[in-house]
Amino acid sequence: MIAKAWLRLGASVVETYLRATSKSLKLQIFLDDGTIRPQSDINAIALESSPMLLPFWNAHSLLFISSYLSSPVLAALASRFEAVADDSPGGLLSQILFSRIGLVTRRLSYRSIEDRLDDLRLLLRAKPSLVMAADSHGPYRSISPGMARLARSYSGSVRPISIVCDRRILIFPRIGMAIPLRGATIFLTIGRSVSCHKPITDIRMDLQNSLIALESQSIALLANHRN
Repeated sequence: MIAKAWLRLGASVVETYLRATSKSLKLQIFLDDGTIRPQSDINAIALESSPMLLPFWNAHSLLFISSYLSSPVLAALASRFEAVADDSPGGLLSQILFSRIGLVTRRLSYRSIEDRLDDLRLLLRAKPSLVMAADSHGPYRSISPGMARLARSYSGSVRPISIVCDRRILIFPRIGMAIPLRGATIFLTIGRSVSCHKPITDIRMDLQNSLIALESQSIALLANHRN
């Protein structure tokens, strides 16, 4: 109970800060070829296929929430998606934040193999469009076999995303998780669909490499923007 109270308090502090900061943020949408897209185009991209899975690195979770809060267009799009979070302390914090900003949240347990299988079974039965941290409980910037299996169930409808910003405060330096400062510009880059008609091992590597490359590309775009 004490741990949950601290999580709720922490979520309240983070939410208050992100809501206040979001009013001054600028959001830019890029495709993986480096072209800037108007925010209205993101709806067409997301509706290319349904259901759709949009994975991102856990380090980008709070920037994703900031993007959502700063953009009515993105918020309207996200209302058609559900967010996945695990039952680790960080995952529980994400669940609270997602619910407070109005996103439907699904749990995918990692503490219990039995619960995880039950959660996954329910998820695959419903098969909603999803946004989720692909490395939610670590090892970070690595794709697990379970994540690869989930991606395969979404066949050709898996598009990695990457979110970086130019002015930020690192709150978990070990994984690079950050929150934006007032007046920051956020770059949200949408990658190409990842082919998932392959063995699990190949899907793991393809998705991992795609997310790593997309993050590097986003950082390069950010560096060019600063110059």
